[in-house]
Amino acid sequence: MFARQTIVSEMRATVSVAGPLAAANLAQMAMGFTNTVMVGSLGSAALAAAGLGASLYFTIAVVCSGILTAVAPLAAHAIGAGDSRRAGRVASQGLVLAALLAVPVITTLMALARLLAVFGYEPALAAEIGRFLGAIAWAAPGFLGFAVLRGFLVAASHSRTVMVVLMLCIPMNAGLNWMLIFGHLGAPALGIAGSGCATAIVQWLMFLSLTFYIRAVPSLARYRLRPFSHRWDEIGHILRLGLPIGGILGLEIGVFATTGILMGLLGADALGAHQLVMNCISVIFMVPLGIAQAATVRVAVALGSGVPAAARRAGFVAIMLGVAYMAIMRSCWSPHRGPSQGSMSILMRRPIAVSSRSRFTC
Repeated sequence: MFARQTIVSEMRATVSVAGPLAAANLAQMAMGFTNTVMVGSLGSAALAAAGLGASLYFTIAVVCSGILTAVAPLAAHAIGAGDSRRAGRVASQGLVLAALLAVPVITTLMALARLLAVFGYEPALAAEIGRFLGAIAWAAPGFLGFAVLRGFLVAASHSRTVMVVLMLCIPMNAGLNWMLIFGHLGAPALGIAGSGCATAIVQWLMFLSLTFYIRAVPSLARYRLRPFSHRWDEIGHILRLGLPIGGILGLEIGVFATTGILMGLLGADALGAHQLVMNCISVIFMVPLGIAQAATVRVAVALGSGVPAAARRAGFVAIMLGVAYMAIMRSCWSPHRGPSQGSMSILMRRPIAVSSRSRFTC
């Protein structure tokens, strides 16, 4: 179907974009893992509360960021067509939309603790979850703004910057957790709320770092990002493309979040164990997610350039890379059956199989 030389060339181009994005995704997972380890030292109840709270936060925030992922293909399409001004308008209006979406995210998170108590959660566990959500809710504007700028920079071939920023945030996140959870260096000992505060601070730093980078790099000046422009036509384009993406992500992630909520009805120990298992499984999907994100940009640039054959080739290569990676991971995650691990093997295979197919829908 495609010449071997063009396939190899496309694979190299896709990997050059997907590599930094996969590393960035893994860096975000590393920050989540750090939060889990830090909070875990407070006991199983704290681990369960922070685990479910983080799951609820990221479920709601990622659905909204799914809407904003439309910025990447729209900006890439404009760049492929040679319209840098429109790429800048897409990113600028994406920031406005991010600010608007942050309001219902914060409001919903603030109300969730009371809903969990109504669902039958132990009052102490519901209160702990509420403390965590009350702190991490303020990360939403930074998280959504970062999602917009990340998509824009990937479209503009600056994906390594995203990776570097996230890598630098890993030790910063660990340090802030250490300070705010346990009260070191004169900071108040906030417990699991300190982990939520640390996440909020890091998310804002990530957003501000990309903002300063875009302002400082001369090659990005031609895009003219101006969020306070009076033209809002691109918001409609973002919503038309982004709402289906957000809906798909909501269904996908909502299944796992709902499972976590149901596990919480069995008690803090069961919920804590469930959150640890889900954190480990999620690491696998960061690489195919990076491939999917790279494919989105590669296909959009090719279509913007008026070369549909190149777009088909980019999509084909991305699917091939994703299937190959997941086949390797599937073989690695087939532990030998034994009396103590057979049931765990069965439990792990089903989410791996389902998620390996669903990751490329975005």
